[in-house]
Amino acid sequence: LNSELLEARRREKDFLLRWKEEGFDVAYNSYVVPNQEHTAEMKATLKELSALAPVLDRIAISDYSRGQYDSDIATLSQGVVTYEDAFASTVSLTQQRGFVDTGLEGDFRIAVQAIEAKIYDREGLEPLVITMRQIRREKDYLLRGNQQYVDNVHDLVAQLKSEVTTSELLEPAEKTEIKALADTYLTKFDGLVEKDREIADSIEVFRGAAANVQTVTERLEAAGEQLATQDVQTAQANSTQTF
Repeated sequence: LNSELLEARRREKDFLLRWKEEGFDVAYNSYVVPNQEHTAEMKATLKELSALAPVLDRIAISDYSRGQYDSDIATLSQGVVTYEDAFASTVSLTQQRGFVDTGLEGDFRIAVQAIEAKIYDREGLEPLVITMRQIRREKDYLLRGNQQYVDNVHDLVAQLKSEVTTSELLEPAEKTEIKALADTYLTKFDGLVEKDREIADSIEVFRGAAANVQTVTERLEAAGEQLATQDVQTAQANSTQTF
């Protein structure tokens, strides 16, 4: 059980580290699918462990009862399911978030590029271009994840819309379109920020579940060692009596 957990965790970490570099689909097949296979093996192992519960009805060991064993198996089963579900949620949220030209990140880049196409290289719109370049420092958030960069983007988008409204070089239809694109950009950017928060929460859940599984597994292992020691002692006593 510990071995399968370690292998599952290794694939999980590989996915989180490499999906941006390798692409979501490749990383999914390379790491998520094997992770699922190891999780399935963990469930199969738990079924085998459940079948061993009657041993504790005929062989008593100190500080560990049949009831405790049953409770531990139930805790492990729930822990594995929680780990599996939370990691699957992380993977799904990661896909929705996207990267560069996919998901929410791809969507807000499309919107911002459409704004740039309408204001760049036009005489008299230099103030809008400067504001737009400041907005593009959303890269600071993508690199560091700090709330201050999110707040900066909000302030700058409001500034851009104000500049568009007061511009005498833009037609009314252009103003309406640019402000609509700015709203789309901000909506998609905020969606990405929220996805990052959900991903962080989901990661915390599956990491906690994995740690709990490992702790309970170690307790089972200690109980198994006591049973093994008693088996050896019983065998030795029987051998001596037979002799």
